[in-house]
Amino acid sequence: DDFDNDNFSILKFYQRRIRRILPVLILVIIFCTFFSFILMTRTEIGIFSKSVISTILFFSNFFFWKTSPYFQSESELIPLLHTWSLSIEEQFYLFFPLVLIVIYKINKKYIFITILSGTIISFLICLYLSLKSSGVFNFYFTFSRAWEIGAGCLAACLIKNYHKKNYIKFNSTLSFLGILLILFSFIFLSKDQSHPSIFTLIPVIGTILIIVFADEGTLVKKILSTKILVFIGLISYSLYLWHQPLFVFSRLYSD
Repeated sequence: DDFDNDNFSILKFYQRRIRRILPVLILVIIFCTFFSFILMTRTEIGIFSKSVISTILFFSNFFFWKTSPYFQSESELIPLLHTWSLSIEEQFYLFFPLVLIVIYKINKKYIFITILSGTIISFLICLYLSLKSSGVFNFYFTFSRAWEIGAGCLAACLIKNYHKKNYIKFNSTLSFLGILLILFSFIFLSKDQSHPSIFTLIPVIGTILIIVFADEGTLVKKILSTKILVFIGLISYSLYLWHQPLFVFSRLYSD
């Protein structure tokens, strides 16, 4: 919308990202640093300090790739392990607006096909690495995960150009299918499967179906508009940042 209105500012874009992400992240890091000196050994503090630097500089996905397989038991004692996904998100945000600037200068009609092409290429990289390389590298690698954020960008394009009100029954069916796919993921997907992989498509597609098609008048919209779920959504980023450190330090405290 900013591009279409000739109102896009890359500086303002990055400012919005910083305001959204850094305040709570810095607070969590301060909390973790304080409790690390109380509950960790000297060796653990040394590793933790390196994870703090990698988190602040948004390359913790590469740091943890070298040090901490995500689904092994030792990961339950690493306070900032979950910031791998935040680092990938910020790496994506660093380059994505620059790509948009170039495409808009050429022809904005190429936006959708550019995002679609990039998303498909990233997904193919993900599938290749899931079969041919270490699952740890594939899990943390930026280009193995960019397709998941790219799917969100495709959803934004669809929302901008899709006239929902003309297809209310269509919306109800697809948004409900999205809920079923996510519930299926909760029940049947586990750390025993390779992630990311073809299985990761299931919750991603489910999420996209909800974002795009859960319009006014659909059952899914009514369910997700309840106050408790809206409240959880509003604090979801904070919950994401706090959950891992709280679990880790409770484990360390209880030995």
